[in-house]
Amino acid sequence: MNSEEIGFIMMHDNNGDFYSAELHICSQYRNKGFGSKAIKTAREFGAAWGFEDIRIRAMKSSPAYNLYLRSGFTMEKELPFTYQLVSKTHNKFRQATR
Repeated sequence: MNSEEIGFIMMHDNNGDFYSAELHICSQYRNKGFGSKAIKTAREFGAAWGFEDIRIRAMKSSPAYNLYLRSGFTMEKELPFTYQLVSKTHNKFRQATR
């Protein structure tokens, strides 16, 4: 098994909101599905930890913005230099118990 590090995603609880603080994939591995896999994994962790939504900010000039849209995020708020995006974690248990 190859254990080469190709990127990372940092998640945190921001006053009850599950946020992606940063997603980085090394340039030679971009556009190969690793960003989508990182987002899928973050959703799984968020659901396991009881969060219903996941939020992320993207620079307006960032090509990652399109990755987030393709991954099911929608714009929640436009800020001067970034977009704040939101998507469901797919936490079926929490949604079913509301």
